[in-house]
Amino acid sequence: MPMPKTPAKATIPKDAPHVFAGAAASASSPVPDNPVDQMRAAFRMVHMAYGIWDPVAQALLEGGEGLAELVGLPPDQLFNNSNSFFNFIHAQDRGRFWSIYHTALRDAPGYEREYRIIRVDGSVRHVAEAGYFERDASGRAVRLLFTVQDITARKMAEEKLRLAKAQAELGSHAKSQFLAHMSHELRTPLNAIIGFSDVMRRQIFGGLGNERYVAYIDHIYESGAHLLVLINGILDLAKVEAGKARLEEEPIDLAAAIATCINTVRLRAEAGGVDLLVDLPEKWFLQGDHVRIKQIILNLLTNAVKFTGRGGTVRVFGRRKANGDLQMAVADTGRGIRQEDIARAMAPFEQLETAYTRSHEGTGLGLPLAKALAELHGGQLEIASALGVGTTVTVTFPAARVIEQGSGIGNQVSGRDSVLDP
Repeated sequence: MPMPKTPAKATIPKDAPHVFAGAAASASSPVPDNPVDQMRAAFRMVHMAYGIWDPVAQALLEGGEGLAELVGLPPDQLFNNSNSFFNFIHAQDRGRFWSIYHTALRDAPGYEREYRIIRVDGSVRHVAEAGYFERDASGRAVRLLFTVQDITARKMAEEKLRLAKAQAELGSHAKSQFLAHMSHELRTPLNAIIGFSDVMRRQIFGGLGNERYVAYIDHIYESGAHLLVLINGILDLAKVEAGKARLEEEPIDLAAAIATCINTVRLRAEAGGVDLLVDLPEKWFLQGDHVRIKQIILNLLTNAVKFTGRGGTVRVFGRRKANGDLQMAVADTGRGIRQEDIARAMAPFEQLETAYTRSHEGTGLGLPLAKALAELHGGQLEIASALGVGTTVTVTFPAARVIEQGSGIGNQVSGRDSVLDP
């Protein structure tokens, strides 16, 4: 609150306005008759300092005991020349302190501001002040009622939360950087292992001399290929988390991309007795990264086929929302996920601890990676599931990425994707 150049303690005039009423210092205390005493009692009850300031005379009409307590002084010492409340305001906050007051003084009903004070013992406290102006018929401010509350505990809690958040983000960034680096370092020699083992299993330069070696090389090749898929998933997720993933955008025939992914998982689905169904428009174009979009689709299909039992069904379908967004969904009739486990299913490297899930291979990256890639396109991924009924994973792409039919874009789409096998 503002303070006079030569502060002087003053008493409240008898005709002071009734600013507060109906409060008492405690439930057992009688309610004071004088409205100003009622105000004092109310502020004492909520441990809040208050004051009344005259903007015309530049004088403090009253400063409650709370102001003295706030800075660590007895009440009779607070307003002498050397102990003006203004002198206790942190030097770095004084400019803003006056700026907010003078701006509000012109025509605002009141103001709110936060600043620091330095107590007599040298400790720093954070306070929040709120003021309300009483104005005459011409609009001139004639009186200011203000309150000051110690918010140090809240500020300390906010700072702890900020530091914890920053530390967590730093740790997450370091983890992502490490995973990206290590995945790259692992992928380079792994490609050599896969390449050379493939040459040997085909016996391009001659026989291996022993049938056991053929079986061993097949295992090396298959294990290497499987490990490469896992490492690529880790690398992709790490890149997204580290903010290094970039989209190579082009027009995509979404129906054709889905058909390619369906063909990729068809053998596994047939081996597991799972039916694959597709219900999509014949031509559906989307602006995006062709490889990343197919990663999303393939991850969702692979998960659905993996966790659907014999005789079950996996269905891919889509629709346009009223706002123009495009939705693609993969629904299965598998075991399903409990509602309380859905958040865990979306966490990287998380696998739901059941005998069912432990019987299936994987690192738990499929859904988190699909979600990250969908968000990279400005979309979102949502899961709806019921235990014993099945799971539906829906990816929503924003309307801005949808290419409308009749735009002539079909001629620009590359023919990288196959059609559905009969």
